[in-house]
Amino acid sequence: MRAATARTMVASAQVPQVPQVPVFHPVDVTATMELLDQLRELPEFAELRSPCGYGG
Repeated sequence: MRAATARTMVASAQVPQVPQVPVFHPVDVTATMELLDQLRELPEFAELRSPCGYGG
């Protein structure tokens, strides 16, 4: 297993690498946040929490 992993690593290191350039796009989520606030006013969504950490 180690030999196969080593061969794969060597082979991938020999492939010409394309420079990685991060691209950031601004996104306006104001309407989404307003919708979440409105949903939280409903009893069935009162405890709604985002998995991303936004607790509202």
